[in-house]
Amino acid sequence: MPLHIHVVQHAKAYTGGMIEDWAHAHRHKYTSTHLWVSDAHLPAVNQFDWLVLVGGPLPAAEGLSTAWVLEELTLVKEAIQQDKVVIGMGQGAQLIASALGAGVVQNEQGPEIGWFPVKFTDVARHPRVFPFLPDELVVFHGHANTFQLPLGAKLLASSSACHNQAFLYENRVLAMQFHLEWTEEDVQNVLPQVQNTIQPGKYMQSVSTILAGKDVYVPLMREALNKILDRMVEFNDFLDL
Repeated sequence: MPLHIHVVQHAKAYTGGMIEDWAHAHRHKYTSTHLWVSDAHLPAVNQFDWLVLVGGPLPAAEGLSTAWVLEELTLVKEAIQQDKVVIGMGQGAQLIASALGAGVVQNEQGPEIGWFPVKFTDVARHPRVFPFLPDELVVFHGHANTFQLPLGAKLLASSSACHNQAFLYENRVLAMQFHLEWTEEDVQNVLPQVQNTIQPGKYMQSVSTILAGKDVYVPLMREALNKILDRMVEFNDFLDL
């Protein structure tokens, strides 16, 4: 059965990326809210099946008092309460953690920007969760803050720079600090948003290194994300029985 997937975008360069590609390939309805537009409106919780929050330049911890963040957090809480599938990447993952009562804090190792591996936990690779995931996967990172693990959530991934990289909550809520959704074009378009923050460091790559990696790593991210989204559909079908 086709799903209605609604994506909340926080800035023009931060798109639904490969999630939009997957949705169209499976003939799902795909709509989006562009929060940088002055007359943007978030949907009512009964207007979608899946709610997806993608990244943005504003860390959730620095914007929790702004009107659109408060409105978005309310929508996330309502969606979770009504057993919708909710997925977040980057800033979106931090907002989901906040909605579930967890803190968003500065990453102890500092910013993590570029292509770095995440290691998936045994829980993530369990036969009843995402058994197709490799032990490690190189993904794109672009964050200085991170979320604390919400009560009841299962930790799915960690990296050398950031322990809490992904979690699953009640098999319907998936949060990833990293960006599996970015296409090659997305990486190109987001770089101007983060390049001024890039300085020499253990977990900060140069613009040239980032650009060189997109053709290598994006296809592997696409494969993993497509399988994860397929599995989320299976979770949803099973839980709706």
